[in-house]
Amino acid sequence: MNRNVLKSIAIFVLSLFVLLGLASCKKDDVTKYDVKFLDGVTVLKTVQVEEGALVTRPIDLESKQGFTFINWFSTPSKNHTFDFSKEITGDTNVYGGFSEYQEDVRQWYVVGSGAAPLLVASNWGANIGAQFALNKPSATKNEFTITLDLIEGDEFQFAGPSWIHKRGFGYLETINSGDTQVFDGTGGGYGDVVSKGRNILVKLSGNYTFTLKTYPADDTEDTTNGSYVPGNPVYNLGTYDTISWVRNGDAAPLAASTENWYIKGSDITGWADLHTPYTKFVKVGSEYSLEIYLKNTEQFMFTSAITDHTTNVEGGQAHYLNGGVAGATTALWETLFTGANNWTPKESATYVFVINASVPSEPKITASLKNSTIPSLMTEQDFYVNGTFDAAGSAWGAVTNDAINPDFKLLKVGETNVYEIKNVVLKVGDELIVQGMTKGSVVGLNNWGNSFGFSYLKQTTVASISGNGGTNIKIVTPGIYNISFDAYNRSIKIAEGGNDIYLKGGFEGCGNGSNWDHGFVQTLKFSAVLGEEGLYILEIDLTNGGSTVSWGLAVYDKGVVTGNGTFVGRDRVGDTGDAVILGETGNPTVAEGHYYFVYNAVTNIVNVYITNPFA
Repeated sequence: MNRNVLKSIAIFVLSLFVLLGLASCKKDDVTKYDVKFLDGVTVLKTVQVEEGALVTRPIDLESKQGFTFINWFSTPSKNHTFDFSKEITGDTNVYGGFSEYQEDVRQWYVVGSGAAPLLVASNWGANIGAQFALNKPSATKNEFTITLDLIEGDEFQFAGPSWIHKRGFGYLETINSGDTQVFDGTGGGYGDVVSKGRNILVKLSGNYTFTLKTYPADDTEDTTNGSYVPGNPVYNLGTYDTISWVRNGDAAPLAASTENWYIKGSDITGWADLHTPYTKFVKVGSEYSLEIYLKNTEQFMFTSAITDHTTNVEGGQAHYLNGGVAGATTALWETLFTGANNWTPKESATYVFVINASVPSEPKITASLKNSTIPSLMTEQDFYVNGTFDAAGSAWGAVTNDAINPDFKLLKVGETNVYEIKNVVLKVGDELIVQGMTKGSVVGLNNWGNSFGFSYLKQTTVASISGNGGTNIKIVTPGIYNISFDAYNRSIKIAEGGNDIYLKGGFEGCGNGSNWDHGFVQTLKFSAVLGEEGLYILEIDLTNGGSTVSWGLAVYDKGVVTGNGTFVGRDRVGDTGDAVILGETGNPTVAEGHYYFVYNAVTNIVNVYITNPFA
């Protein structure tokens, strides 16, 4: 054979071996990652996947005896489903969701606020009834459904028997329809733990059917919340729970105006137009219903008001119902109430009133007695004011899962159902609510069911409603205020606070110098310190012809000029004054001289100075 031919063959064979070797090396250099499929901490299967490739969904692993397979998730907390269309770029764990069936016996409700009629009536759960309830079509499936109109800007959630059980934005399976965003959340990322308790914000008006699927056997407690205490959850988390939805079409056009009915009476409203969720009828179709406790000393009637939805302003009385309206009641009415004009219950009890306004100019009223039990709110609750106003800077620190601060407790006023806290210093932007807790509670227990905010406020001259769908009272006029809550009509009053303070004691200019009678004279009255909320000062010379002078303070509510007031003595003397206070017990005593007395109405502490502390 020709030598050149042999040489060419040898070169070809050598090149072939080199190419095969390079190909072999290139294949061995491909990066692969382990993808583990787990059930809890148990590894079900491990596969190797080349970098940038996709992992195949393991259909063969999606079964478990006695359990229902939910989905594959990217985190152990099961908050995010695993995306099988995403390229693998590192070792990856994929967690299987398996749930054992347990019947969900909770009743779920839609709660919220906005323009949609059902959410207006809900007012964040202030009214709960059949019209807000989700239906459970099957006794063997934990699926709850509701169909309702929603208007852009509405906010809502689904809540169980208490706010501990709530399902919000983070449970939505999707928030878009094609390229259109339909829902948003008021905070937190979509699907994140923090977002599960957020409100669902409507971005597109329409009529919707929602389906809430629950898996109660896998519910957990929100341990990520800063207020979490073991056994005392901030709220319940549904590990696998989901909310799906279908938009059925457009929402029904909103009426240009709405007529709302309220109760009005001698004690329940003080004959004022007190329009709160407690005194307001809930409208369903042409009927309005109200469940309310009335004392047998009450005189009452009913009035309506028209809300103009173009201005969102509620006007004055439109219609009224009392004994003077012919044909307004049925014969049964006389078995429950007396009175030819205003009515009075024959028995202190909870009554259910229903107004039929199918003919608006001729409304009819019926009533039934539900029970004679005094509401627990009137007998078994302590009340606290909670909010961002805490002078120590501990926002919402009055009532927490860890403790309740007694300094923020409202005290009962005599034998009434009114509770009050005095001299609360409030700044512009401060937010607050009145919160009812089981009597004697020492921890908050997350009992938000008895929380009362802006919609229960009697007057709005000092406050507005908080933004972003909130219901808190937001202060617009700063000052010192007395905050009261009436457990009978469930209303909040914020009135001007402050005190009138007088110095008294055994010194010249106080009575005859020995009888401690300040006589309400101006020379012994403290003045408010300008720019210092809650502080009062009195500059005075104290003499009595001896070496020492005993003294005390008489503190009155502003404007009171009778009685002895509240005595402030040795046990309320502070330690910041530069004057020497003599004696550890009995009445406080100082040497004769010129002094500045400074009283703090918030802390009920008096300090005594030789030099003016505000100079």
